[in-house]
Amino acid sequence: MEFSNRLSAVLIVFFVAAGSVFGQWISCDKHLYKDSLFESRLVDTVKFGENTTPGGVFKELYMHVYEPVGDTSAYRPALVLAFGGAYIKGEKEDVKPICEDFTSRGYVCAAIDYRLFDAFKIPDSTVILDIGLKAREDMIAAIKYLRWSADNGNKWKINPDYIFAGGASSGAITALSVAYFNEKDSVDMKDWMKPVLEENGGFEGKSTLDFADEYSYKVAGVANMLGAVVDLDYIDEGEPIVVSIHGTNDDVVPYAEGDIKLLNIPVFRLYGSSLVHERAVKEKIHSSFISVEGGGHGGFLKDENQPWLDSMVNTTLNDFYDYVLCPESNATVSVEDFRLDIFPNPAYDFIMINFENLLEKTLNIDIISANGVRVKSFNDIKNGDMLPIYMLNTGVYIVRINDSQKRNIANRLLFLKN
Repeated sequence: MEFSNRLSAVLIVFFVAAGSVFGQWISCDKHLYKDSLFESRLVDTVKFGENTTPGGVFKELYMHVYEPVGDTSAYRPALVLAFGGAYIKGEKEDVKPICEDFTSRGYVCAAIDYRLFDAFKIPDSTVILDIGLKAREDMIAAIKYLRWSADNGNKWKINPDYIFAGGASSGAITALSVAYFNEKDSVDMKDWMKPVLEENGGFEGKSTLDFADEYSYKVAGVANMLGAVVDLDYIDEGEPIVVSIHGTNDDVVPYAEGDIKLLNIPVFRLYGSSLVHERAVKEKIHSSFISVEGGGHGGFLKDENQPWLDSMVNTTLNDFYDYVLCPESNATVSVEDFRLDIFPNPAYDFIMINFENLLEKTLNIDIISANGVRVKSFNDIKNGDMLPIYMLNTGVYIVRINDSQKRNIANRLLFLKN
């Protein structure tokens, strides 16, 4: 009887703690992450990666991290933001106003370095692809660093499931390539592109610091300001949502389809925001597109035309909230008939996940300790898969089940014995 009472007390405390953890996993109060509630503060400048520039110079990569002053959330979404400048100029301070706007709503914002073109080379198609891939792997390193930091003290209180990417011009091209260019696209790549990708560390890149290398670079959504993609076929169903703004008269990055030219000779083809939007909609990805009639390359985003930037920021915040952070309905679950089982329970060295009447074909699983720390994650789990947990200590855990859009659809209690 004494043991039973003791166990009941432990479970009550555990469920209270767990309720606190999941209650704070992300807040959906209709104001946080949408309305301007806080002051923004630059709290840290940290090294997140390193690599060699096109000109052969070793470069350490840093990010400015901005936080919302006075926010008490235990877990926050984060935005990784890249500046523009055609890959030849610009610096992370350029996106400070946008970072401050997002952090005033409750986000953490990381304004990042990436390598710029510094080589004495004629910028043909191979060279242009190379610098684009270098920027991509630098942003990947930043995303992995933030996920590592969340598992190691979580100084900035980041929710690693809700990391978004964004940028302007070349920074937006970089963010789009991080979101939509991945391993499954290797089949569609042109042969001449493959060696360039390999030289730049493949799809994972090689700018990441060693201790963060194992982490995922996947993002939950993209804020695309004046960006483009190399191939529309890289955008596929189930990939991140996107919010875009672009001027119809952009003569630098095409609004639709166009070439980057050198001495009036086409050297690289890009597909701009209007076509990115069309492709996303076709692939059943949520996409919002702000088309600026007569707009050039970003002049409408400058201070004298603040309403356009405000429109982009507010649309992005609303869409990230409504479609990722706090979706009003979860169409992936048949609530009436949904069933999910974990066994054995208590478990020893593995568990098996069985689910029925769920539209999702795969799930993502997080295992959370009693004090709210995520100790293990499994992605793309199919019905009946066996998951190894032999590396975990004896104890009581929460198994957090997420759908493909990172939305929490169920939690289960797991007892583990060694």
